[in-house]
Amino acid sequence: MKKILFFAVFFSQFIFGQNNKFFVINDFLITFPKPVELKNLNKESGQYLFKDGKNGIIQVSVRNASKMEFYKPDLNKTQILEAYYKWEFDYWKSNSVEVDIKEISKKLAEDYILWEVTLKERNTIFLFGAIEDKIVSLSINNNLSKDQKVDFLINLYKKISKYKI
Repeated sequence: MKKILFFAVFFSQFIFGQNNKFFVINDFLITFPKPVELKNLNKESGQYLFKDGKNGIIQVSVRNASKMEFYKPDLNKTQILEAYYKWEFDYWKSNSVEVDIKEISKKLAEDYILWEVTLKERNTIFLFGAIEDKIVSLSINNNLSKDQKVDFLINLYKKISKYKI
């Protein structure tokens, strides 16, 4: 039954032009507020890259926390989220020249952290979240204002759902 529904959603995107819903790794369904185009999939990192309009890029990744370098079995969901954020934050700081990294907000009660990376005048907003035992990473890089990017990512995160039959 799961396969039938997957193919129905998948093929309806081509037949009816409805390309705002996508299944991502681990049977999660992500619903965009408007149609987007899947541009690339990196199977190693589980990253899906979508194109939004003329020049916007949206990255979506849903991964098993237990397969991440920072994972420890005794961490709860909030601790896993904070460890993931620290791991990525440290990576950007140590591997990028002329990068400005800022935390925007931590909403641990809502299971997400917002932060931004500015590298060579390109500004990307990230939202890291935790759903069940999965780590979620969303980012957007386009011409929207910072507040619009933040609102977009929060709304997108809230529309990620575990597919259930």
